Amino acid sequence: MTEVLDCGCAFGQHASGARHRVYRCVRHTRQCPVQNIFTEKKYSNMGVLAEETQHVAELERNIGLPPEVTAGHLIEFGAGVSPYTKMVRDRGYSYTAVDSSSWACSYMREHHAVEAHCCNIDQFEPTQQYDVVLAAHVLEHVTDAPSTLAKFNQVLVPGGSLYLIIPDDQDLMNQDHNWFFTVAAMTTMLAEYGFDVERYSVERIVPQEDFIYCLA
Repeated sequence: MTEVLDCGCAFGQHASGARHRVYRCVRHTRQCPVQNIFTEKKYSNMGVLAEETQHVAELERNIGLPPEVTAGHLIEFGAGVSPYTKMVRDRGYSYTAVDSSSWACSYMREHHAVEAHCCNIDQFEPTQQYDVVLAAHVLEHVTDAPSTLAKFNQVLVPGGSLYLIIPDDQDLMNQDHNWFFTVAAMTTMLAEYGFDVERYSVERIVPQEDFIYCLA
């Protein structure tokens, strides 16, 4: 079954209940080109270049931070200009970033001296497994959310943890989102790809939608 909005964008429904965009209307195609949306201007507008700490506080408040370790390995998919790098290192993890934005990867290498892989998630070929996968506001942007969750599971050590943040499905007009979740849809899709949800929390951070925080 396909749902068509007034603008012309069309959405299908995954077996989990998550909605996904199957056609982008002309207006939203112009507003949000598929390529090169995550640039210096985008990150500046998001406020992350100032290395603000509210994102870490929000994560801690909702599902907690990764446990402190002596020598762990964490990978962040869709890292962009991540506000979590210092927190990750302070808690004893090496930090690896994966992002398709060459500008963001260069910024992370130059300002944070991190290992940054500039590629799409499905193109990333891991040479090791990781104790923690962090994916903050990534799953809604990808073309294929199920295959992305499969990749997350692939790179985790047995018993590793996924820290996931996604918006819920209240704002279907968001022009750069392709997937839209409820808590039930998220939980069902995670289970399909080998994850058990340990805890989750929902908080209204922005006016137009709730954010779902999940530890699996």
